[in-house]
Amino acid sequence: MTHKFLCNVVFKVLFGAFFLLSVFFAKGAQAQRCDIDYEVLYKLRNPQIGTYSVWKTLWGKQDRQEHFRSAVALQNLEVFAVGQREAHGSEPAKIVVAQIRKNGRVRWHKAYDLVGLTSVVRMLPRDDGYIVVANVTDVKKREAVWIGFFDVQGALLRTERVVRSGVNISAQDIIVLPRDEGEKGAHRKGGRRYMLATSVADRGAGRYGSTVFYVLSNKGRVLSHRGLVMGPENRILGMQALDDGGLLGVGYSYSGDGRKDGWIVRLDGDGVIKWQRQYPRGVGAQLVAGRALLSDAFVVTGTVGSLVPGGGRSGWAMAVGRDTGRVLWQRYFTGSLEFFGRDLLVSDDGVVSVMLDADVLEGSDEVIEVVKEVRDDGVLEEAPVLVSSHVRLMELNPQGVLLDGEYYFFGEGADAYQLVRGPNRERIIVGGTDMAYKIKGEGAGEGAGEGVGVSDDGLRRSRDGWLSVAVPVDVYDNPCTIKPYRAP
Repeated sequence: MTHKFLCNVVFKVLFGAFFLLSVFFAKGAQAQRCDIDYEVLYKLRNPQIGTYSVWKTLWGKQDRQEHFRSAVALQNLEVFAVGQREAHGSEPAKIVVAQIRKNGRVRWHKAYDLVGLTSVVRMLPRDDGYIVVANVTDVKKREAVWIGFFDVQGALLRTERVVRSGVNISAQDIIVLPRDEGEKGAHRKGGRRYMLATSVADRGAGRYGSTVFYVLSNKGRVLSHRGLVMGPENRILGMQALDDGGLLGVGYSYSGDGRKDGWIVRLDGDGVIKWQRQYPRGVGAQLVAGRALLSDAFVVTGTVGSLVPGGGRSGWAMAVGRDTGRVLWQRYFTGSLEFFGRDLLVSDDGVVSVMLDADVLEGSDEVIEVVKEVRDDGVLEEAPVLVSSHVRLMELNPQGVLLDGEYYFFGEGADAYQLVRGPNRERIIVGGTDMAYKIKGEGAGEGAGEGVGVSDDGLRRSRDGWLSVAVPVDVYDNPCTIKPYRAP
């Protein structure tokens, strides 16, 4: 069961011309169109009811701030998740790992002190467990990358650090190198290798200058590194290993006039650039995730600055040719909220699931809609409803036609960091949610721990880890004859 939604205003741009449409997008209604619209802007309505989940889970302590950051779907339909708990009083921040049953119940969880933890970046599966990458800062404000190795039961086996003298390093993503590249040379017998994308800058520089790729051994030790220099500043935010042995990197770079542009880099297995391209959009743009789309295209997602005067940021999805990076189609998602592209998945039949964070427009205290309902006695009531932050999944076919839209929220507001593929085409949303608890016997302003208080309404608020398993993507029988995405 999926929830259909109404896009009340759609601005369609085709070769520079604008057309105003009002369309109800049901699955299959627009999918019969086989031509490709170069550019479309969707104005999305605010949700009134959430979409059905296969299961969801909430985890955390009522007096702590926690969230999940990454996860791996297991073949038994359970999920292994990693997140962080913020420092609290004299307690340092912690890395948190948990295994969640297929009914949403937490099977077990473990927490490990990690002084100076700033963010968990990514977790990847290994033959004997998992590798987790995080960013840390020491007491002298020196930034480095922490790498932890866990077994399948969540025990922390050992750690490594990537650190350079006089340089701050911040991890952005990590991938397993394609096997044919990972088995070359002297390290053929050393197991799988990893590519770590980082942002580096001289300490005290104030902002990160450029991207550096580190090749790591199976044990997490640095084997080599290679830098990318593009404009006054650049950053690779997401990477993907490709079936041809190459790599895809997405992020942003600054042009000479100081504008922040979306950035795609096509690399070979050694990290050497095959091509790179900037994509200026709005008042600024960045890309955060990319995947292969069918045989010869990439699809990416991210965020663009305001497209209209006084507007907020918009979610962005774009398909480009694999050979040159030429734009094939692009879609923008906007509305009374701000939308941020966070991650995406592509099914084997080319259905693209784009995950967006929806948040209150910056500078606004709240977004309120008036909902009209007819009571049982026939009286029409109008009730103001506060629209909270939530997560949206937008489904597009290979031609960029919108098939479906779903929204997920929990507590007083939710956001997400990663979208994970399940074994049966499920989509697992990994993130956190703001919760409010009524503590029996506590009054307003009483019983508060350091950093976590009881508000005037007598509720204790905290941040909890949240997983939501969206329904599987339907098998898509494309009515169009798929033509290769060849970019001239």
